Amino acid sequence: MKKLLQLLTVVTILPTVSMAAVSCDVSFKSKEKSENKTTETSTKRIKNTELKLEVESLLKDKTFNSVQEAAEFIATYKDWKAEGVLRVQASIFTETDAASIAITPILKEGYEWLDTYGNVFEVYIKVDLNNEINKKIEEIKNNKYDEKNLESAKTEIIQEIKKIKGISSVELNWTDENLLKYSLKLVYKQNFSGPEVVNSETKTYTNLKEAISSVKSKIQEKGYSTNDDAKSTIIRLYNNIEGVKDVTFEWENSVNYKYRVNLTFESTYYSDDTNVSDSLVKNESVGKEVEQIFEVVKNKKYNIADENIEEELIKPFNSTNYLESVKFSWLSQPNNTYKLTFNYKKGYFGPETLSAKILPKMDITDMIKGAITNIEFENKGVVYENALKVQEIFSKNLKQIKGVQTLDFSTNANNDNTYKLSIKVSYDDENYFGNKTFESNFEMKKPIDDNVLKQKSIFENQEFKNLDAAKEYISNTLPKIEGVKEIVNITSDSETKNVKFTVITDELHSMQYNVLEWKADLKFSEIKPIDNQELSWVNGSQKKYQDIKLSGYKLIGKDLTFKTDVDNLISITEYEKNNNKYLSIQSLTNVAGVKTVKVDVQVYGQPESQVSFEVKIIGQPVITTEEPWQVDIARGKNKDVHFHIDFYDDASNILDSDQEDNYITTSIIKEDVANGLYILKIYGVKKNKLFGSQKAYIKWNGQTLWTVRTKVSS
Repeated sequence: MKKLLQLLTVVTILPTVSMAAVSCDVSFKSKEKSENKTTETSTKRIKNTELKLEVESLLKDKTFNSVQEAAEFIATYKDWKAEGVLRVQASIFTETDAASIAITPILKEGYEWLDTYGNVFEVYIKVDLNNEINKKIEEIKNNKYDEKNLESAKTEIIQEIKKIKGISSVELNWTDENLLKYSLKLVYKQNFSGPEVVNSETKTYTNLKEAISSVKSKIQEKGYSTNDDAKSTIIRLYNNIEGVKDVTFEWENSVNYKYRVNLTFESTYYSDDTNVSDSLVKNESVGKEVEQIFEVVKNKKYNIADENIEEELIKPFNSTNYLESVKFSWLSQPNNTYKLTFNYKKGYFGPETLSAKILPKMDITDMIKGAITNIEFENKGVVYENALKVQEIFSKNLKQIKGVQTLDFSTNANNDNTYKLSIKVSYDDENYFGNKTFESNFEMKKPIDDNVLKQKSIFENQEFKNLDAAKEYISNTLPKIEGVKEIVNITSDSETKNVKFTVITDELHSMQYNVLEWKADLKFSEIKPIDNQELSWVNGSQKKYQDIKLSGYKLIGKDLTFKTDVDNLISITEYEKNNNKYLSIQSLTNVAGVKTVKVDVQVYGQPESQVSFEVKIIGQPVITTEEPWQVDIARGKNKDVHFHIDFYDDASNILDSDQEDNYITTSIIKEDVANGLYILKIYGVKKNKLFGSQKAYIKWNGQTLWTVRTKVSS
């Protein structure tokens, strides 16, 4: 039953004359059946055993290039020896990959099969697939595969190979991905054979989809002055794509800048996008701005050997808001000519490329090296006093070289007397460049600055009884340092507490700075300078008292002493509050005019702590009189009001009079200045009304000291 079902899906192979034979077979069978009905005793019933053995023997030592070839061989074979066989039909199974064919014998007249299904049987063959595989490989070579999508190409090739009947599995490995070279490992089904490994390659077809898309975007980014400009630019950009054979352009709507482009490709290139349609965007021109920046770039000088020169040329464009990127490329590196390619942001356009020749800066490295060599030669054998002297010589000579801007020196010891001078050079960057650092060796007296400075740290971290003790310490200690011959010119400043001195070195040692000034930490207290003070009696002012907060150190718990150059004018006391020291100053008496008192303050027993300041006392005159509070005056008459004034200095002050209105006039008469006696003279000008009156004033420096009420009668 199984074989019967299989035979329902077979392809029968007949010889070249089989069409006639098929029709003959049908008529022959009909005739045979009719004859059998009438003469059954003349028909011989046979089995297919003899034919099967003959077919298997015929195929045993044969190998075919395909199942098709085997079927054709059997179908065209005529010399059958089996009894009753006229010819044989061979059929190929379409729903199985087995190396077999179905045999259907056609019997001679007078024969029929003994059993019902004996007329069809299956035989196995040997198939060599070399030819079919080679044929398929050649077909694959003509297929198009995208070299940018190797995985897809691999899958397609494997599927093509698997179409060959008899192949069980296929494994593909790329031997050269760029050239699409590959190796196939093949496994075959039973009775099929062929090469285990096949090496081949296929043609590379370049897909231009991305290139076309890129040009389409680039067209949108550009700006165009006219329709013709747009058309020529679009055609040029598409023609520049490698693999594009021809470009045709047409405006679909020139008013709205809508266009269409038709593309044809070279033989090894392809794309699904053969027709491109798009609309142009109106962009803003920034060509002038780009060219202005480039004008600055190309006229600037550069260090051609600088590995960052490309960045230097591009950097000025980075601050723009209309450039997406700028790319540098050499036109001719030996000739220092270059090109900048500009990629604009959407909405802007300008020149695609600009080129120029780099203007070189001057390398003055060799000039500096030569100057250093000359300095070393001219000063050979010189033992320098200190590093500063060496730096002065090098600085003087190197700064004469045009292009040298600043020099920075540092010194390091090689051995006892030899030192390395490191010179850091900065250049006039517009026109010159060179090495950043240079070196030179020189002999120098051994510096002892560090050793002396160590003693400074010790000195400033201890206390001395007084400045003399500090000076004595320096005089006795520093000469013990190797190289210090003596200490001279030692002085001190009581205000700053600094000790100043000069270090004299021996002939083998030196100091870069030998005049030093160190601050001594003294045991006695220090009072910082005190501002001058002012106390006043004017208008009964409360400024007759003043508290002063002292600043300094070592004052808390110490007694202060005070000395004034004028006695009995002020009193001074001290007190402590919240860990601070205060002075309290009080004016003891009123004064005539202004009096100044000098005050000396010091910590008891420590004259070095003394500070001085001044206290200014501003006095105010005081008037006394025996006159009544109101004075009556006859019109046209004078009235003398006698008064006495204390604390008044007639030489430096002004005493004057005034009145409230024009009913009276007033004046001051000096009666006895030495004893402070004066007269306020009042003259009645016109009579007051019944209850009328007015005031008369005595003024000091414009300030009212005393007032009297007056009444003018007839």
